[in-house]
Amino acid sequence: MAELICSADDPQWLTERRKGITATDITTILGLNPYQSPYGLWWEKTSPDTPQPDPPTRRQLIGQRNEPGAVEDWEAEHPEYVTHEAGLYRSADRPWQMATPDRLVQEGPGGTSRRLVAVLEVKSWADADKRFWDDGPPPRVRAQVLWQMDVMGVSTGHVGVLFLPSGEFRSYVITHEEAGPAADHPNIADCSTCSDIEFMRGQARDFLDRIDLNDPPDVDGSAATLTALRARFPRYPDKSVPVDDDLVFAWVEQKTKRDYHETRARELEAKIRVKLGEATFGTVNDIPVVRRFISDAKVKAHTRHQDYLKIIPARGADDE
Repeated sequence: MAELICSADDPQWLTERRKGITATDITTILGLNPYQSPYGLWWEKTSPDTPQPDPPTRRQLIGQRNEPGAVEDWEAEHPEYVTHEAGLYRSADRPWQMATPDRLVQEGPGGTSRRLVAVLEVKSWADADKRFWDDGPPPRVRAQVLWQMDVMGVSTGHVGVLFLPSGEFRSYVITHEEAGPAADHPNIADCSTCSDIEFMRGQARDFLDRIDLNDPPDVDGSAATLTALRARFPRYPDKSVPVDDDLVFAWVEQKTKRDYHETRARELEAKIRVKLGEATFGTVNDIPVVRRFISDAKVKAHTRHQDYLKIIPARGADDE
């Protein structure tokens, strides 16, 4: 049985989750999380200060507000179960393995033991991206649920997704059933779910080894990695170090290409806008290919901290 560490609203939650690998962390380690990178996660776990979470995005706020309704939709489809809110749990067998399921699923009115039988994860998703769910939960969601199942020691995970703005609701089930009669003690080679969980455990252990050895993952081009690097290495005005010239020249070349393509893209957009005039759609062979969206957004006044690199012009460049 998994051990409850704290509730999700406990002030210790951020500190406790740094001590292990959560369901969100494993998606980052696997490269499935668009909001975090392996390097960013490594710094989050090793920073001398507990990193504070970024304010929730608009999309995340919408998901939080719609979670109770999605849970109610799932419960209406599954009256044989009852659900309970969950906190932060750690595995009884692997204390470094943690999870915060959206809900815990127990036997319902017909059951007598009220034993834990499954976890439930609910999502809000854009109608335009329904296709990602045609063959089941997307890989990132599936990985989260598998991790939660492993932490809680259950063989079933439920997923509910509410599509917006249509309000369509779908539900999915992830189990160990492909292992056949031996589902309670499956042979990993015969169960793809077990194989995936075992693979994720291995990736998590490798990541924890990196933390113990102070060996960060390779950097990548994600915003999360750059944010972590800025935090890890403060600037000292009078300090200088040699940098490989090929690396600098390659960086300058790519920035120059990016600046050119961004300017070119703005120019092409301007020409399209001239063609559109007051129209909403632009067509090619009577097929709409461009649409103009207009919306209003209110943003609270704030100070933006900028931390960026600037190309130093070659000597004499300003005289040309």
